Amino acid sequence: MFCNTWFPAKWTLKERKQREKFQATIRNIPDFMTLAALWKDGRSHSFLSAVKGLKSFKIIQTAKGNRKFIGYFEKWVDMRTALDNQYT
Repeated sequence: MFCNTWFPAKWTLKERKQREKFQATIRNIPDFMTLAALWKDGRSHSFLSAVKGLKSFKIIQTAKGNRKFIGYFEKWVDMRTALDNQYT
């Protein structure tokens, strides 16, 4: 089972203007949530398919070892839907 609590990504105004994308973050993802687990044999995991409007994502790890999943959405309404729903 994957983490399922989304948070709005926090960026400065300058960073937001550079990106012009709608982003949401799942913080403290488990170690087993990897690119290999989410994308296997050229097919996306059902978790990714369930998130309407998800255009791309990345998994990052900080120097302190904290990991998070950042989802990028084309439309604000799709990001808002992801923030309002719980995915498993």
